[in-house]
Amino acid sequence: MLYLDAVRALPEPIFLVTSERILVDANLAGLRLLGLTTVEGVPLSHLVESAEADSQCHLWARSDIPVPGVLVWKTANGPQALRLEAWCAQRASDLYPALVVVRCEPLDNSGDELLLLNNRLELLRREVLARQQVEAQLTEALKARDEFVAVAAHELRNPLNVFHLSLQLLYRRAGEVAGVREILDRSRFQLNRLNMLVEGLLDVSRIRSGRFELQLEAFDLNELVNEVATRFVEQYPSVQISVETAPAILGTWDRVRIDQAITNLLSNAIKYGEKKPINVAVAVTGDQVAISITDHGIGLAPGDVERIFEQFERATPRAGSEGFGLGLWITRQIAEAHRGSVSAKSELGKGSTFTLRLPIQRPESPR
Repeated sequence: MLYLDAVRALPEPIFLVTSERILVDANLAGLRLLGLTTVEGVPLSHLVESAEADSQCHLWARSDIPVPGVLVWKTANGPQALRLEAWCAQRASDLYPALVVVRCEPLDNSGDELLLLNNRLELLRREVLARQQVEAQLTEALKARDEFVAVAAHELRNPLNVFHLSLQLLYRRAGEVAGVREILDRSRFQLNRLNMLVEGLLDVSRIRSGRFELQLEAFDLNELVNEVATRFVEQYPSVQISVETAPAILGTWDRVRIDQAITNLLSNAIKYGEKKPINVAVAVTGDQVAISITDHGIGLAPGDVERIFEQFERATPRAGSEGFGLGLWITRQIAEAHRGSVSAKSELGKGSTFTLRLPIQRPESPR
């Protein structure tokens, strides 16, 4: 190598190492130190005992100025600690890794430990700085992604609203013309599904930016549960959905969000329930109400019960699964915003029960 030719006669050991931690060459002093005739192709880890060698080499390959350090070499006379300076002599390209020059010299034994400590602290400082820079870049990327999702969802919502209004107008004028209502029903189903996907993206943006606010109002929870269940009965006539409600449950919640949470849980039961009967039960215990939705479908493995409440997670990765995997995560955010909870009990192959628990905040009586 031309670079080593200029220093081959120097008395101190000099090595040329790639950013992949493979030695390429060494001068005569370096070969004598190791008791070898060549080092070409030998991994650096085979010639040193320092555990920090990998992280040090990573820093050397990015520095144009000498980086101080200490390595313990496996010499012909046993392990020997040497002070070093290392720097990048040639940057990495698409075809070749970076090349690093490592220049060694004996340590002053009286200051070995202090120097080694200082070098490790310097390496640690540089590594922390590099990680902070990466984290800052990731934070900016996440922020840009969330802004894009919010803008994209808003842009999608406008033409969807126009389409929805046009479809409603056509539906009213279609009358009982053979086949027309069936086509419109299918179109309305797909439009509602697309609307839910867009709203899901918007909710992710709202939650991550801290703009997820509740609009509280007093209403009967039983009435809302029956309303949501009726929608699903009309939409999925082939699936048997039964509802068990308690006496009137008056409380103060965000009606739209609770509707969304129950809808998400029922959608999940429809999706993975394999068209078997679904039961919706409402029960009051003390100052808390529990809405449980039970299906008899594919069920969940024990390790998946918590995972499915995370963003972009699904009960199964199979291709037939629709949606972004946000429904259960959003449902948990809604429950926690109401100071409630949502949980799942399941057995693989036997179905699942999802339970939404909400505190009952009684509406104030008019004076």
